[in-house]
Amino acid sequence: MKLSICIPTYNNKGKKHRDDYNNITMLLDLFKSIKNQTFKDYEVIISDHSIDNGVLVVCKEWEEELNIKYYRYTENYGSCEDNLNNAMSLANGDYIKPLLQDDFIATNDALEKQVRILESGKKWVASGCWHINENNKTRLFNPHPPQWADPNKLLTGFNLIGSPSVIMHVNDGMRYDINLIWLMDVEFYYLLFKKYGVAFLIPDLDYISRLRGDGISNTIITKELIEEEKKYLNKKYIMGDITNIKDYPHMNKRVLKLQEDE
Repeated sequence: MKLSICIPTYNNKGKKHRDDYNNITMLLDLFKSIKNQTFKDYEVIISDHSIDNGVLVVCKEWEEELNIKYYRYTENYGSCEDNLNNAMSLANGDYIKPLLQDDFIATNDALEKQVRILESGKKWVASGCWHINENNKTRLFNPHPPQWADPNKLLTGFNLIGSPSVIMHVNDGMRYDINLIWLMDVEFYYLLFKKYGVAFLIPDLDYISRLRGDGISNTIITKELIEEEKKYLNKKYIMGDITNIKDYPHMNKRVLKLQEDE
């Protein structure tokens, strides 16, 4: 198996969602975009945090078409990071392609291009993306080709790469820090850089990043949480001290909430 597409899922519709636009319809957008890919040597790993069978039903309908391997995951409900880690731990491919349920692929050769870069010997690669608001797929805006800057700035949240949906990397056991939410991606990019150097950057706008009114930036993220995550990463990597999540009240509040929801 060459590629493992890792998708963390959930199916709480959200207050602003309708029957024709919700987490299930977003997942269908993603599945359709995977089906259209020129590259076919993949498995689709679904790690599902749903509390009902909505995602499972869709996966059953698509399992043969997309080589879907579905797993219900019951730990740390609400943690996209841990849910994605679980999908990655189940991956059999040489390469891992994270794709968030909200996002989808814009061009039919997106996976092909990234796989070929990794086959040439690179260890991680990032492509560009467009953005859409909610379900308005006809209005693409904010074109974002990936860029690279001082890697230490990643630890302050200076993200010129984009979301995890735009990257692909070798399957080497690296995982996301589940204590983080806002800076979970930049910390992962920092680790990839420390191990493999700068990513190969593809300027093509091959992915779609969906901005949602009920997304984490509008519902969970606060200035206090962001500042704590910055301090946490500074202590973890720059100062070299052992971090203790209890030292960060806003981060710790989220961790305790996840534990309560189990």
